[in-house]
Amino acid sequence: EPYLLAGDCLFQLGRFDECIDAYDRFLSVNTSSIEGRVKKARAHVKANEAEAAKREIAEALSTWHQIPGFQRRAQFTWWIRAQVARLIG
Repeated sequence: EPYLLAGDCLFQLGRFDECIDAYDRFLSVNTSSIEGRVKKARAHVKANEAEAAKREIAEALSTWHQIPGFQRRAQFTWWIRAQVARLIG
């Protein structure tokens, strides 16, 4: 959780490379987090790395199919955001 919060703060400051690193560290521990992947994809978009953002959204949607039902319910809003990002980008 501290890396997710750090990534959010760095995103607000416009330090996108450091933000991506913080999200990477968060995802190394929380591999089933749709939220972390969507936020990392947004940081990639801001850093002008569209292909990396598309890969991250694809990974978020792939992760959705692998997690159990209770996690799906908890992360449903992030799945919706991933779907919207996939359609837009």
